[in-house]
Amino acid sequence: MKSLLRLQVAYAITGILYNAASYATLQLHGFTLAPTAPITGALVMGAYYLCLLPGFMGYRTAYRVLMCFAIAVFGYGGIVVHILNYPGNLHLYASTAAWAAAIGINAAGLVLNFLGASGLFLKKERSEG
Repeated sequence: MKSLLRLQVAYAITGILYNAASYATLQLHGFTLAPTAPITGALVMGAYYLCLLPGFMGYRTAYRVLMCFAIAVFGYGGIVVHILNYPGNLHLYASTAAWAAAIGINAAGLVLNFLGASGLFLKKERSEG
C-alpha cells in the first residue's frame, strides 16, 4: 500500500505543479494552460493529498471510501470535462499539449484511485506477506 500511496502523492504533486505552471502562465502571458482556475485546481489537489492521510495512518476503509469520491471528482472534472472540450473548445487551452497533459495527469490519477478504492493493493500485500 505504501507504494500506491507514494504514487498518489506524486500524482497530487504533479497536479499542483500543473496548476502552478498555469498560474505562472497567467501572470506572465495573460492566459492559463487550461480552463480550470489554477488556484482552485491547486487547492483541490491539496485536498486530495489530505484524503491520502487515512491510508498512511492505516485507516484503510476511510481511505477506500475517499478514493471512491476521488474517482468521481477527478474522473468527471479531470477527464470527462477536458475530453468534452475536444475539438470545439480547444481554444480554452494554451495548446493541444496542455489539453493532453491535463487528461494524462488525471488519467494516471484515476488508475491509482481505482486501485486504492478497489482494494487491489490488498491482494498484492497478501501475496507478498
